[in-house]
Amino acid sequence: MKRVRSFLIALLLCFTGSAVAVAEDGNNQTVSNQDLLKKLGYSVNEFSVYSNSTDLMKYAQLGYQKDDVAKLSKDELNYLANLEGTLIGADVKYMEFDNNGSAIEISKEEYEQHKSDLITTQSICQVSPSGCQDSETTSNWMRLTTTISKISNTSPQEYLIKHDFNWLKTPSYRFKDAIGVAHHTSLTPIQNSELLTYDTDTYYSRNPIQGVGPWNFERVTSSSLWSANDKTGGIGFELQLREDTGMVNSTGKQYKEENHRGSVLYRAIRNNSTFTYGDLSGHYIHTETKYSGSLGVDAKGTGSFSITANVKQDPAIQTGISWQY
Repeated sequence: MKRVRSFLIALLLCFTGSAVAVAEDGNNQTVSNQDLLKKLGYSVNEFSVYSNSTDLMKYAQLGYQKDDVAKLSKDELNYLANLEGTLIGADVKYMEFDNNGSAIEISKEEYEQHKSDLITTQSICQVSPSGCQDSETTSNWMRLTTTISKISNTSPQEYLIKHDFNWLKTPSYRFKDAIGVAHHTSLTPIQNSELLTYDTDTYYSRNPIQGVGPWNFERVTSSSLWSANDKTGGIGFELQLREDTGMVNSTGKQYKEENHRGSVLYRAIRNNSTFTYGDLSGHYIHTETKYSGSLGVDAKGTGSFSITANVKQDPAIQTGISWQY
């Protein structure tokens, strides 16, 4: 029995990539960041001693979902280039927005089924004066992922906080949204460490005949914001979602944007050693109204994230993490 337990611990340390403390619950079950990594879609088998997934391990421990690692933008790769760490907290929420804009939590299995259904649905075009318009219904399904990692070889100890949003396809409204993290008073963000990345998959069609299309993938369109709109009790950004475009005369192409996704990244330190526990919450506020001014993002602390703009708001289900320093 002792040999089996020793083997499990050795395998676990290989899985985590660092000497993370191993605990046992009342049923002698091993508890560690293995369970956190499972939330992000990883398995022990992918990190055996014979695996060449060193880079995958790095990004897993920095909080990246397995299926997002291959989609990292250039700015994200540069930001993470010199960072190594250990995942100490993670929360993932799957949801659907109903016709009233209310977010309803769904299971991972439901989310993956919707994802599979969208992949098998043929993209079509609809005749309009501006050319070939996308007539597919929008998905209205979203995944939010929030993580915190302990960054290696930093003094004072730094923590990497990451909050991702993934629309399954295209949100119903593409105006200005708010995304960010509200955190415990024990955390102080490192100045100018915040980054928001935003990516969409850009498709085109030259055939404005209804039901024909087809839409062809052209590129990933990426943008980044390096300064948050609010830094009081967390980090909050305003984000203008991309809209589809009409026919471009020089190319004869009609464009649409799908798979809207992005990440908020920032680093922080504990500002008082008397705090032994910390917590944070991840947020996304979808709006249904075009608004030219500032949304007035306000992150006041864990669980509190709002905007002051007088627009119809559809708040996503918030994520939440607590950990021991």
